[in-house]
This record gives sequence, structure tokens and C-alpha cells, in this order.
Amino acid sequence: MVIDASVRLRWIQAIAIAGMILLAVVLLLPAVEISREAARRTQSKNNLKVIGLALANYHSTYRIWPSGGTFDPDGHALHGWGIQLFPYLEASPLYTHVDFKQPWDAPHNAGCFAIRLTVFINPSIESDNLSRRTNELAPCHYSANSNLLAANSAVNPSDIEGQRQTFVMGELGGDFVPWGCPYNWRPLVSLTDTPRTYGRIENYGGQFLMADGSVRWIAPDVSEELLAKLLGTNLAGNEAARLKIQRPGSFPFPANARDPWADLRAKDR
Repeated sequence: MVIDASVRLRWIQAIAIAGMILLAVVLLLPAVEISREAARRTQSKNNLKVIGLALANYHSTYRIWPSGGTFDPDGHALHGWGIQLFPYLEASPLYTHVDFKQPWDAPHNAGCFAIRLTVFINPSIESDNLSRRTNELAPCHYSANSNLLAANSAVNPSDIEGQRQTFVMGELGGDFVPWGCPYNWRPLVSLTDTPRTYGRIENYGGQFLMADGSVRWIAPDVSEELLAKLLGTNLAGNEAARLKIQRPGSFPFPANARDPWADLRAKDR
């Protein structure tokens, strides 16, 4: 069968147009992903700013920052900085359900810490940050500077020298723990740790909330001198060493954990 020249020309034109469209899509996809990642990075920066504002409001009330985690005299874990800051982060009745006389992971309390809070989720790591997963404690993608928030600490930020250079919270690239966990504090040793700790998962730096409330981007190839300034003086004390506190390797969700929303609904009846 002989194909008419005009038909052949139309086919060639259609193929050429389709090829141009495909090429445009291929060229635009990286730009779209870069734009999306920039938005996710901005959201993470805003999360740190919100945490910084909560710290400031907590300080206005109590004249100190919350402890990194509260522990009883025998070193048993009770509650972390996440729930201590909760009234300044969320307009939710969830805080009223927590029984501070019981540990954070007791059946009565654990269900609260399965609630995934946007402010503790770095969207570059996880996109379903509003979802709630059953039988799993919700993570926090940020951690506290162990020189400022640690076991039973009570630091007044006015005692920090060089607040603009000393960090309070930072993005994590791995080793996440639940947001209600009393062990969510650690030192800054390096921004190129393996496995990843502070810094973004891509290992090209990370965002840090400074003691003055600002958020700064820190590149991974910083000097030892700058790392020491970022970590700052140990104002949190040595209570963790005295109590011989060691972070557990895992945080299992109690099989008999209560649903806080069901309990709160029952109270409203």
C-alpha cells in the first residue's frame, strides 16, 4: 500500500511534536522536583522556627527551657521535651490525656505518641506527615542539643554565650526516635556521620535552630572549631552520666495501648 505524501508528512510532524513534548517533560521533571524539594526544605525550616517559638513561650512561663527528658531517681524514663512543649505547639486536647505520673510509653500514654505531628516531620523524609499509623510510635525528625536539653536539665537560655552560634535543635538524617521519647537529645560530633545523625539525609548539610531563635543552614564541611561553637558549653549538666542512662535500641508500641481520642470522646459525653 502506497502512503500518500501528505499523510506521511502529517505522521512525521506528529512524531516530531510528540518527541518535542517528551523532551520538554524530561527537561522539566528535574526542575519540578528541585522546586518541590525547595518547598519541603522551607517547610522543615518553618518547623524549626515553630519549635523555637514554643521554646521561647515555655521560657516566658517557666524561666527555663524544658529538660531533654525527665527521669526518676533510678534512671527510669518518664517524658521528653516534645510533650513538654506540646501546649505551645498544638491547640489540641491531646495534652490533657497524658498522665505525667506514668511513663510516656505506658499503655495509658503511648497512644498519644502514635499521633503524627506535622511540626516534628521533615517533609523531605516523609510526605504522609499527617497520617496516623496504628501500632507505631510517631517519629521526630529533629533532635535537641545534649549540651542544652538532656536528662533532667533546666537551662536558662540567658546563660548561653554566643546564642547565634549555638544550636538548640537540628535536622536529622537518620537514627530517629519517637517525638514523645525522653531520649531525643544527642551531641553534634560531625555532619558527615555514618550512620547519619545531624544533617539532612542527602548529606549536604542541614538546618539548625539556634539559641537566639534563628534558623541557619550549616554545610557538612565545617571546621572542628565551628562544630564546637555550634555545640556550645555543656549547661545541661551530667545527670545522664550520674544516672547511667542508656537509650534503648527500640521503642515498641504497647499492645494494650489506649486510644486517646476514644477516651476524650467518652469524657465529652
